[in-house]
Amino acid sequence: MSLRLLRLFLVFAALGWGVTVVGVFASWPQVNAIVQGLGAKYIAYDPMLDYCLRMMSGAFALIGLWYLALAIW
Repeated sequence: MSLRLLRLFLVFAALGWGVTVVGVFASWPQVNAIVQGLGAKYIAYDPMLDYCLRMMSGAFALIGLWYLALAIW
């Protein structure tokens, strides 16, 4: 029973972290629309911010992938 519960939590963690993969593939106007929907103001395009967004989104998506691998194993 406890392993099933752990597996369920790992799957939910994988989904929570894995949703960040959107930031890797979204264009800058799409990212602005998403963050404005969350209440932020418009962010002017800056290549360094774009790079930082994609790198952090990729790293967080890898964490989600790791949780998914643990849930499957």
